[in-house]
Amino acid sequence: MTGERVNTPIHYTVGPSQLYPTVVAHIQDALDLNIMSISHRSAQFLEIYHDTSNRLRHLLTLPPAVHIFFVGSSLESMERTIENCVQEHCFHFVDGAFSAKWHQFALELGKKAQKIEARDGEGFHLDQEIPADTELICITQNETSTGVAIQPAAISGLKDRYPDKLIAVDTVSSCPFVTLDMTKVDIMFFSPQKGFGLPAGMGVLLVSEAAVAKTKEMQKKGATIGTYHSFLSLLQSEQVDQTPETPNVLGIYLLGKVCADLQERGIELIRDQTRAKSKLIYDTFSAHSRFRPHVQVPDFRSDTVVVIETPAEAGEIIKGLRSRGIIVASGYGKRSNDQIRIANFPAHDYSDLKEWISSI
Repeated sequence: MTGERVNTPIHYTVGPSQLYPTVVAHIQDALDLNIMSISHRSAQFLEIYHDTSNRLRHLLTLPPAVHIFFVGSSLESMERTIENCVQEHCFHFVDGAFSAKWHQFALELGKKAQKIEARDGEGFHLDQEIPADTELICITQNETSTGVAIQPAAISGLKDRYPDKLIAVDTVSSCPFVTLDMTKVDIMFFSPQKGFGLPAGMGVLLVSEAAVAKTKEMQKKGATIGTYHSFLSLLQSEQVDQTPETPNVLGIYLLGKVCADLQERGIELIRDQTRAKSKLIYDTFSAHSRFRPHVQVPDFRSDTVVVIETPAEAGEIIKGLRSRGIIVASGYGKRSNDQIRIANFPAHDYSDLKEWISSI
């Protein structure tokens, strides 16, 4: 590698990642307004909750019937989804470590959870047959551990084939880049510390009326649906712009502000820029003499988390980039020494990316 970077380090880690450029100013505003000290039952918080929900709904083009819940994390969203929408049977598409966790959560909750597992670095076209007794289909649209993505059109097509089954989608590492038709999805969740460039510590859970109806049906049958964060508890609070417990008030405030910033910048422009940065990364490593993209089939490649095979050299690359102020992630788990993972979120600038990636 050549050249030395002396500026503030830029985090291309896959979560938490680089703060969105406006977040520091928004945090200062929050300090000036004493946002971190207000009651979550105050009129001021109700206004923040309402504003953030509206801005998020506008940014993601969510139908009016979709409920917006604020929870602790996306792993919690996985657990709540199983608790509230599965009495007995669920089906999981597993294409990496986090989709595998979701399946494991279902087993630990005592559900009859079936799965189909892709080979490492491959994804799904979602044309597999789903068992007739399945209540909920679980899909990780963008797998953070492997850089595998599933096309939104395939998810919509699955709902067309199985309109009577609920579909839950993990978009933790792809929102707000990914565009899902929320009339074809019953549950979607994400973490703002990735694509929205916020500090860690919050999850967002989007839930359809059909999913709420399933929860009510399970409750009538005496099934366990959780306690303070059951869908019904979250719904009751959402209807009055509140949460069941003291939430991450700062996180909710910042999310609303960044949603407004992204909307002003132009979400379609951001998506185009994300694709351009993704192409730069994949083209660079596809032409490299020693390194290559982990995901070989273009249809399965994530635009927001790019995993690169760097046999036995990941540590050296990470160390070299860190010395120049560029922070990338290692491979996940047992692949930590032979892969690097590069985040490609709205906070990442094309010119910065081009400057360092061409030097590898």
